[in-house]
Amino acid sequence: MSAAQTLLSLKDGEQIQFKSYGNYAHLDNAPRVDNLRVTILDERDGFAHTIGTPLAHVSPVSATHMWKRYCSLSQMRRPDVKFPQANNHLNYMVVSTGSIREWPVAPRASNFAGHVKDACSFSQKIEAAQMLGVVVVGGGAVGVEFAGKVKARYPRTDVTLIHSRGQLLSKEPLPDEFKARTLHLLLEEGVRQVRLTSGGHIHAGLVISAVTSVTPSTSFLPPAVLAADGSGDLALSNCVFAAGDIVDKPGIRLGGSAMIMGCVAAANIYSSILVLEPGALLVLEDCPEIRPHMALSIGTNIVCYAGDNGAIQYGKALAQSFFGGDLGWQRVLENLGLGSST
Repeated sequence: MSAAQTLLSLKDGEQIQFKSYGNYAHLDNAPRVDNLRVTILDERDGFAHTIGTPLAHVSPVSATHMWKRYCSLSQMRRPDVKFPQANNHLNYMVVSTGSIREWPVAPRASNFAGHVKDACSFSQKIEAAQMLGVVVVGGGAVGVEFAGKVKARYPRTDVTLIHSRGQLLSKEPLPDEFKARTLHLLLEEGVRQVRLTSGGHIHAGLVISAVTSVTPSTSFLPPAVLAADGSGDLALSNCVFAAGDIVDKPGIRLGGSAMIMGCVAAANIYSSILVLEPGALLVLEDCPEIRPHMALSIGTNIVCYAGDNGAIQYGKALAQSFFGGDLGWQRVLENLGLGSST
Protein backbone atom coordinates (compact mmCIF):
# COMPACT_ATOMS: atom_id res chain seq x y z
CA MET A 1 0.00 0.00 0.00
CA SER A 2 2.93 2.32 0.66
CA ALA A 3 4.28 1.69 -2.85
CA ALA A 4 0.86 2.20 -4.45
CA GLN A 5 0.21 5.42 -2.57
CA THR A 6 3.68 6.74 -3.47
CA LEU A 7 3.15 6.08 -7.18
CA LEU A 8 -0.26 7.74 -7.14
CA SER A 9 1.07 10.76 -5.24
CA LEU A 10 3.88 11.21 -7.77
CA LYS A 11 1.44 10.88 -10.65
CA ASP A 12 -0.85 13.48 -9.06
CA GLY A 13 2.04 15.86 -8.34
CA GLU A 14 1.56 15.58 -4.59
CA GLN A 15 3.98 15.06 -1.69
CA ILE A 16 4.81 11.42 -1.02
CA GLN A 17 4.03 10.05 2.42
CA PHE A 18 7.56 9.12 3.54
CA LYS A 19 9.53 11.93 1.90
CA SER A 20 11.31 12.81 5.15
CA TYR A 21 13.05 9.40 5.18
CA GLY A 22 15.03 9.95 1.98
CA ASN A 23 16.23 12.39 -0.65
CA TYR A 24 13.60 12.66 -3.33
CA ALA A 25 14.63 16.08 -4.65
CA HIS A 26 15.05 14.60 -8.14
CA LEU A 27 11.31 13.96 -8.21
CA ASP A 28 10.29 17.47 -7.18
CA ASN A 29 8.29 18.92 -10.06
CA ALA A 30 8.80 15.68 -11.99
CA PRO A 31 6.76 15.27 -15.19
CA ARG A 32 3.34 13.71 -14.75
CA VAL A 33 3.05 10.20 -16.17
CA ASP A 34 -0.60 10.40 -17.16
CA ASN A 35 -0.83 6.85 -18.49
CA LEU A 36 0.52 5.29 -15.28
CA ARG A 37 -1.72 2.50 -14.00
CA VAL A 38 -1.40 0.75 -10.63
CA THR A 39 -2.47 -2.89 -10.27
CA ILE A 40 -2.67 -4.39 -6.78
CA LEU A 41 -2.54 -8.19 -6.85
CA ASP A 42 -3.64 -9.88 -3.64
CA GLU A 43 -5.46 -13.15 -3.00
CA ARG A 44 -7.15 -11.40 -0.08
CA ASP A 45 -9.97 -8.85 -0.25
CA GLY A 46 -8.02 -6.42 1.95
CA PHE A 47 -4.93 -5.99 4.08
CA ALA A 48 -4.58 -6.72 7.77
CA HIS A 49 -2.69 -5.16 10.66
CA THR A 50 -0.32 -8.09 11.16
CA ILE A 51 1.33 -6.36 14.12
CA GLY A 52 -2.06 -6.40 15.80
CA THR A 53 -2.62 -10.15 15.31
CA PRO A 54 -2.10 -11.01 19.01
CA LEU A 55 -4.75 -8.49 20.08
CA ALA A 56 -7.12 -9.48 17.27
CA HIS A 57 -7.05 -13.17 18.23
CA VAL A 58 -7.47 -12.49 21.93
CA SER A 59 -10.19 -9.88 21.52
CA PRO A 60 -12.34 -10.60 18.41
CA VAL A 61 -13.88 -7.11 18.60
CA SER A 62 -10.46 -5.77 17.65
CA ALA A 63 -10.29 -8.14 14.67
CA THR A 64 -13.17 -6.32 12.98
CA HIS A 65 -11.11 -3.12 12.95
CA MET A 66 -7.78 -4.65 11.91
CA TRP A 67 -8.73 -5.75 8.41
CA LYS A 68 -9.17 -3.05 5.79
CA ARG A 69 -11.10 -4.17 2.73
CA TYR A 70 -9.82 -2.66 -0.49
CA CYS A 71 -13.34 -1.72 -1.52
CA SER A 72 -13.54 0.53 1.56
CA LEU A 73 -10.51 2.63 0.59
CA SER A 74 -11.89 5.80 -0.95
CA GLN A 75 -8.37 6.82 -2.01
CA MET A 76 -8.18 3.75 -4.25
CA ARG A 77 -11.52 4.26 -5.98
CA ARG A 78 -10.08 5.74 -9.15
CA PRO A 79 -9.87 4.51 -12.75
CA ASP A 80 -6.08 4.12 -12.71
CA VAL A 81 -6.13 1.58 -9.83
CA LYS A 82 -7.19 -2.04 -10.34
CA PHE A 83 -7.63 -5.02 -8.01
CA PRO A 84 -7.85 -7.96 -10.45
CA GLN A 85 -8.08 -11.58 -9.36
CA ALA A 86 -6.11 -12.78 -12.40
CA ASN A 87 -2.62 -11.96 -13.60
CA ASN A 88 -2.16 -8.99 -15.89
CA HIS A 89 0.70 -7.83 -18.07
CA LEU A 90 2.90 -5.61 -15.92
CA ASN A 91 5.87 -3.41 -16.80
CA TYR A 92 7.12 -3.11 -13.20
CA MET A 93 6.38 -5.05 -10.06
CA VAL A 94 6.85 -4.51 -6.32
CA VAL A 95 6.83 -7.82 -4.44
CA SER A 96 5.84 -7.29 -0.81
CA THR A 97 4.37 -10.63 0.20
CA GLY A 98 6.54 -10.93 3.31
CA SER A 99 7.92 -14.10 4.85
CA ILE A 100 6.09 -17.36 5.46
CA ARG A 101 4.27 -17.18 8.79
CA GLU A 102 1.73 -19.63 10.12
CA TRP A 103 -1.59 -18.70 11.72
CA PRO A 104 -2.16 -17.23 14.26
CA VAL A 105 1.14 -15.32 13.97
CA ALA A 106 -0.23 -13.94 10.70
CA PRO A 107 -3.79 -13.98 9.34
CA ARG A 108 -4.60 -17.00 7.18
CA ALA A 109 -7.98 -15.85 5.87
CA SER A 110 -8.43 -14.41 2.39
CA ASN A 111 -11.36 -12.19 3.30
CA PHE A 112 -12.74 -10.08 6.12
CA ALA A 113 -15.41 -12.57 7.19
CA GLY A 114 -12.87 -15.38 7.43
CA HIS A 115 -10.50 -13.21 9.44
CA VAL A 116 -13.18 -12.40 12.00
CA LYS A 117 -14.27 -16.05 12.15
CA ASP A 118 -10.68 -17.15 12.81
CA ALA A 119 -10.28 -14.58 15.58
CA CYS A 120 -13.54 -15.64 17.25
CA SER A 121 -12.73 -19.36 17.13
CA PHE A 122 -9.23 -18.78 18.50
CA SER A 123 -10.58 -16.65 21.32
CA GLN A 124 -12.99 -19.46 22.19
CA LYS A 125 -10.05 -21.88 22.38
CA ILE A 126 -8.34 -19.58 24.86
CA GLU A 127 -11.50 -19.39 26.97
CA ALA A 128 -11.82 -23.19 26.93
CA ALA A 129 -8.22 -23.53 28.10
CA GLN A 130 -8.56 -21.31 31.16
CA MET A 131 -8.57 -24.20 33.62
CA LEU A 132 -5.45 -25.89 32.22
CA GLY A 133 -3.62 -22.76 31.14
CA VAL A 134 -2.08 -21.46 27.93
CA VAL A 135 1.47 -22.00 26.69
CA VAL A 136 3.07 -19.64 24.17
CA VAL A 137 6.15 -20.97 22.37
CA GLY A 138 8.70 -18.45 21.14
CA GLY A 139 10.68 -15.74 22.91
CA GLY A 140 10.59 -13.19 20.11
CA ALA A 141 8.44 -10.08 19.87
CA VAL A 142 5.38 -12.01 18.66
CA GLY A 143 5.59 -14.52 21.51
CA VAL A 144 6.00 -11.78 24.10
CA GLU A 145 3.03 -9.84 22.77
CA PHE A 146 0.81 -12.92 22.49
CA ALA A 147 1.59 -14.00 26.05
CA GLY A 148 0.99 -10.50 27.37
CA LYS A 149 -2.31 -10.04 25.53
CA VAL A 150 -3.68 -13.42 26.63
CA LYS A 151 -2.83 -12.68 30.26
CA ALA A 152 -4.29 -9.17 30.12
CA ARG A 153 -7.56 -10.44 28.61
CA TYR A 154 -7.80 -13.53 30.84
CA PRO A 155 -6.02 -12.57 34.09
CA ARG A 156 -7.08 -15.76 35.91
CA THR A 157 -5.57 -18.00 33.24
CA ASP A 158 -2.08 -19.39 33.79
CA VAL A 159 0.05 -18.20 30.86
CA THR A 160 3.53 -19.61 30.29
CA LEU A 161 6.02 -18.35 27.72
CA ILE A 162 8.49 -21.02 26.64
CA HIS A 163 11.72 -20.28 24.80
CA SER A 164 15.11 -21.93 24.38
CA ARG A 165 17.45 -18.95 24.30
CA GLY A 166 19.43 -17.27 27.04
CA GLN A 167 17.13 -14.25 27.00
CA LEU A 168 14.00 -12.92 25.34
CA LEU A 169 14.38 -11.20 21.95
CA SER A 170 17.75 -12.92 21.63
CA LYS A 171 17.96 -12.47 17.84
CA GLU A 172 17.20 -8.75 17.87
CA PRO A 173 20.03 -6.15 17.92
CA LEU A 174 18.61 -4.38 20.95
CA PRO A 175 20.24 -3.31 24.24
CA ASP A 176 20.33 -5.89 27.02
CA GLU A 177 18.50 -3.38 29.20
CA PHE A 178 15.54 -3.45 26.77
CA LYS A 179 15.44 -7.25 26.83
CA ALA A 180 15.69 -7.35 30.62
CA ARG A 181 12.92 -4.79 30.98
CA THR A 182 10.76 -6.84 28.61
CA LEU A 183 11.11 -9.86 30.87
CA HIS A 184 10.42 -7.78 33.98
CA LEU A 185 7.21 -6.32 32.53
CA LEU A 186 6.09 -9.74 31.29
CA LEU A 187 6.50 -11.19 34.77
CA GLU A 188 4.77 -8.14 36.21
CA GLU A 189 1.78 -8.89 33.97
CA GLY A 190 1.65 -12.36 35.53
CA VAL A 191 3.17 -14.41 32.70
CA ARG A 192 5.47 -17.24 33.73
CA GLN A 193 8.71 -17.61 31.78
CA VAL A 194 10.25 -21.05 31.25
CA ARG A 195 13.45 -21.81 29.40
CA LEU A 196 13.41 -25.45 28.30
CA THR A 197 16.58 -27.14 27.12
CA SER A 198 16.21 -30.57 28.72
CA GLY A 199 13.14 -31.87 26.90
CA GLY A 200 10.80 -31.37 29.87
CA HIS A 201 7.01 -31.33 29.58
CA ILE A 202 4.37 -28.76 30.52
CA HIS A 203 0.66 -29.58 30.45
CA ALA A 204 -1.68 -26.93 29.07
CA GLY A 205 -5.10 -26.53 27.52
CA LEU A 206 -3.77 -24.60 24.52
CA VAL A 207 -0.38 -24.16 22.88
CA ILE A 208 0.22 -21.07 20.73
CA SER A 209 3.20 -21.33 18.41
CA ALA A 210 4.76 -17.90 17.95
CA VAL A 211 7.89 -19.13 16.21
CA THR A 212 8.44 -17.16 13.01
CA SER A 213 10.24 -17.97 9.77
CA VAL A 214 12.46 -15.86 7.53
CA THR A 215 11.66 -17.87 4.39
CA PRO A 216 10.43 -15.44 1.71
CA SER A 217 6.90 -15.95 0.43
CA THR A 218 7.70 -16.15 -3.29
CA SER A 219 6.46 -19.59 -4.36
CA PHE A 220 3.66 -17.99 -6.42
CA LEU A 221 6.14 -16.20 -8.68
CA PRO A 222 7.33 -17.57 -12.04
CA PRO A 223 10.85 -19.09 -12.02
CA ALA A 224 12.07 -16.35 -14.35
CA VAL A 225 12.08 -13.77 -11.55
CA LEU A 226 13.58 -16.05 -8.87
CA ALA A 227 17.22 -16.71 -8.08
CA ALA A 228 18.62 -19.88 -9.64
CA ASP A 229 19.90 -21.26 -6.31
CA GLY A 230 16.43 -22.37 -5.19
CA SER A 231 16.44 -20.11 -2.13
CA GLY A 232 13.22 -18.39 -3.12
CA ASP A 233 15.00 -15.04 -3.31
CA LEU A 234 14.27 -12.66 -6.16
CA ALA A 235 16.78 -12.47 -9.00
CA LEU A 236 18.31 -9.08 -9.76
CA SER A 237 16.08 -7.17 -12.17
CA ASN A 238 15.50 -3.64 -13.38
CA CYS A 239 11.74 -4.08 -13.31
CA VAL A 240 11.11 -6.23 -10.21
CA PHE A 241 11.44 -4.56 -6.81
CA ALA A 242 10.98 -5.89 -3.29
CA ALA A 243 9.84 -4.33 -0.02
CA GLY A 244 9.19 -5.49 3.52
CA ASP A 245 9.96 -8.82 5.19
CA ILE A 246 10.63 -10.44 1.84
CA VAL A 247 13.88 -8.46 1.70
CA ASP A 248 16.93 -10.20 3.17
CA LYS A 249 18.16 -7.11 4.97
CA PRO A 250 19.98 -6.94 8.32
CA GLY A 251 18.07 -5.49 11.24
CA ILE A 252 14.70 -5.83 12.89
CA ARG A 253 11.72 -6.60 10.67
CA LEU A 254 9.29 -3.77 11.37
CA GLY A 255 6.15 -2.48 9.69
CA GLY A 256 7.49 1.07 9.55
CA SER A 257 10.65 -0.07 7.79
CA ALA A 258 8.57 -2.01 5.27
CA MET A 259 6.51 1.07 4.42
CA ILE A 260 9.67 3.11 3.86
CA MET A 261 11.00 0.36 1.55
CA GLY A 262 7.74 0.46 -0.40
CA CYS A 263 8.10 4.20 -0.84
CA VAL A 264 11.70 3.84 -2.08
CA ALA A 265 10.72 1.08 -4.53
CA ALA A 266 7.83 3.12 -5.92
CA ALA A 267 9.94 6.27 -6.29
CA ASN A 268 12.59 4.30 -8.18
CA ILE A 269 9.95 2.81 -10.46
CA TYR A 270 8.67 6.30 -11.22
CA SER A 271 12.23 7.45 -11.96
CA SER A 272 12.69 4.43 -14.24
CA ILE A 273 9.58 5.43 -16.18
CA LEU A 274 10.75 9.03 -16.54
CA VAL A 275 14.14 7.97 -17.94
CA LEU A 276 12.39 6.47 -20.95
CA GLU A 277 12.10 10.01 -22.27
CA PRO A 278 15.02 11.15 -24.48
CA GLY A 279 17.77 12.94 -22.54
CA ALA A 280 16.43 11.99 -19.11
CA LEU A 281 18.91 10.93 -16.41
CA LEU A 282 18.15 7.97 -14.14
CA VAL A 283 18.46 8.88 -10.45
CA LEU A 284 17.68 6.15 -7.94
CA GLU A 285 17.16 6.56 -4.21
CA ASP A 286 18.91 4.19 -1.81
CA CYS A 287 16.93 2.60 0.99
CA PRO A 288 17.92 4.47 4.18
CA GLU A 289 19.54 2.69 7.08
CA ILE A 290 16.92 1.96 9.71
CA ARG A 291 18.66 1.88 13.07
CA PRO A 292 17.50 -0.78 15.56
CA HIS A 293 14.49 0.39 17.53
CA MET A 294 11.33 -1.16 18.93
CA ALA A 295 8.13 -0.41 20.81
CA LEU A 296 6.73 -3.60 22.34
CA SER A 297 3.24 -3.99 23.76
CA ILE A 298 3.27 -6.31 26.79
CA GLY A 299 -0.26 -6.87 28.06
CA THR A 300 -1.33 -3.51 29.49
CA ASN A 301 2.26 -2.27 29.52
CA ILE A 302 4.83 -1.09 26.99
CA VAL A 303 8.59 -0.85 26.59
CA CYS A 304 10.20 1.41 23.99
CA TYR A 305 13.66 2.01 22.57
CA ALA A 306 14.03 4.76 19.96
CA GLY A 307 17.54 3.75 18.94
CA ASP A 308 20.90 5.55 18.93
CA ASN A 309 21.62 4.44 22.50
CA GLY A 310 18.66 6.43 23.80
CA ALA A 311 16.88 5.82 27.07
CA ILE A 312 14.61 2.82 27.53
CA GLN A 313 11.06 4.02 28.21
CA TYR A 314 8.37 1.86 29.73
CA GLY A 315 5.13 1.99 31.67
CA LYS A 316 1.38 1.74 31.30
CA ALA A 317 1.04 5.52 30.93
CA LEU A 318 2.95 5.35 27.63
CA ALA A 319 0.83 2.59 26.10
CA GLN A 320 -1.98 4.85 24.91
CA SER A 321 0.27 7.51 23.41
CA PHE A 322 2.39 4.97 21.51
CA PHE A 323 -0.19 2.42 20.37
CA GLY A 324 -3.65 3.73 21.20
CA GLY A 325 -6.25 1.02 21.66
CA ASP A 326 -5.47 -0.81 18.40
CA LEU A 327 -1.71 -1.48 18.55
CA GLY A 328 -0.99 1.45 16.26
CA TRP A 329 -3.35 0.48 13.41
CA GLN A 330 -4.89 3.94 13.02
CA ARG A 331 -1.44 5.51 13.00
CA VAL A 332 -0.35 3.12 10.24
CA LEU A 333 -3.37 4.06 8.13
CA GLU A 334 -2.68 7.75 8.63
CA ASN A 335 0.97 7.32 7.66
CA LEU A 336 -0.19 5.62 4.48
CA GLY A 337 -2.61 8.43 3.74
CA LEU A 338 -5.56 6.07 4.25
CA GLY A 339 -6.77 7.30 7.62
CA SER A 340 -9.98 8.85 6.35
CA SER A 341 -11.16 5.91 4.23
CA THR A 342 -14.84 5.07 4.40
